[in-house]
Amino acid sequence: MNKPDYANYTIEELLECKASIDSYKWPDRHNEILQELSNRSKTKAGKAEHDELVFMEYCEGLRSDLSLSIDAIFWPLVVVFSKSGKGSLPSVFRDENCPVCTKTLDAKNGWLGWRGICHHCKLDCIVRPKRSWY
Repeated sequence: MNKPDYANYTIEELLECKASIDSYKWPDRHNEILQELSNRSKTKAGKAEHDELVFMEYCEGLRSDLSLSIDAIFWPLVVVFSKSGKGSLPSVFRDENCPVCTKTLDAKNGWLGWRGICHHCKLDCIVRPKRSWY
């Protein structure tokens, strides 16, 4: 089997490989992927692309969690009918940290969903639950 040339992979492809590779079965390849990601993150543009992709992947995970969260399903009703619910957020956002810098993630309620914000990294995303009627 030919060995992959990770130097020709995009950062997104490297992150996909990192997430899917069996590091016990292929420790050398796993280390090569990590090394290539490290090399790419040394440039300002490469680091920005890497951080944004990692943050967006994290937000997609929050989106899945939000779809399964009972309090998020009933959140529109809680906000409308409860004074204490107006400034609060679903439990999915409690104690969450940015996947890039590990600082506390801020979240705000919005019309389209919830906005996850890392003020330190200056990254943000809109997190909406997966619904068939969206």
